[in-house]
Amino acid sequence: MKKLQKLLKNVVNNDKEDNAAWDAAVEFVNSRVLIGMTREEIERELGPAGECGRVSYQTDGKERYLMDDKGFARNDLYYEVGKLPKGWVGGLPTIVIGFKAGKCDRVELIHTQ
Repeated sequence: MKKLQKLLKNVVNNDKEDNAAWDAAVEFVNSRVLIGMTREEIERELGPAGECGRVSYQTDGKERYLMDDKGFARNDLYYEVGKLPKGWVGGLPTIVIGFKAGKCDRVELIHTQ
């Protein structure tokens, strides 16, 4: 988790750094270390997270939310792996964390745009 904690704060300045963040995120997701943890335990380890319901977009005239097409709830969590430089527009590797009965039951990785 220490490696991911550092990467969450790093500024991603180029494709090489973006690829490194992606590779580290893949390794972290595959470790399944978050499975069974509570939301509070995860945020204590990794810091405050975003909620999927905060990220919305329009398709076919309908408002949709981050990962709702894959069954994630609006109050499920996400972490962007890194930060873009000030003024930049783009995406980052994003870890999405789902909960069932108060415990993490799945973790997926996407790359936002």
